[in-house]
Amino acid sequence: LTVKNPDVVLMVGGNAMAHLYFTPGERSRRWWSNHAPAWDGLLDRLVSRPAIDLVAVNVSADVVQVRHAGRGHAEVRRAHGAGGARWSYVCTNGDPLELGGSLHHLDACTAWEVTAAGRYPDALVQLSLLGASTRSGDVLVSASEGWDLRSRFEPVPHVSTHGALLRDQMLVPLIVDTPIARIPQRTTDIVPSALDLLSITADTAFDGRSFLR
Repeated sequence: LTVKNPDVVLMVGGNAMAHLYFTPGERSRRWWSNHAPAWDGLLDRLVSRPAIDLVAVNVSADVVQVRHAGRGHAEVRRAHGAGGARWSYVCTNGDPLELGGSLHHLDACTAWEVTAAGRYPDALVQLSLLGASTRSGDVLVSASEGWDLRSRFEPVPHVSTHGALLRDQMLVPLIVDTPIARIPQRTTDIVPSALDLLSITADTAFDGRSFLR
């Protein structure tokens, strides 16, 4: 289906997360304050549907608003400094990520630690990086457990879903047969760890850290 000059475009990633792009004909990105007057009501209707667990709204390059129908709204905020990025979780009208309240000035490791055992592991960093990506939609939709956002277009029936922020879709099995210095946190840790294991030095600045030292 082709629509000329659409108001909004929907792109599904995996089959349990979707990106909504508003006024896609414009080449420059506009943050949510520009879209809210026309589209905020749509988000309220979306988040109220059983298929939708979370809606994440890209407020700016460093702020993502998270909405849940029953648990309210909060913001994930990223700050930049000499010591690297820091993340805060500010409960503005509830606790949608179920982190027990607001959290402030967490580095990437601490942000992982405070979320690792919860419903949404590493949600603070993941939402922040998704929101800042130039490829990301203006709004991200994360499906509820067991829901497939593209089932109408799947040639083969699925028995599972992937792409959402839910725990069973975020955790990645990893088998390591060498001693480790810390628990691996993200898949971005794998390459620097493999290079360490092979005693290879790289000039590239990796997003992850070796878990062998």
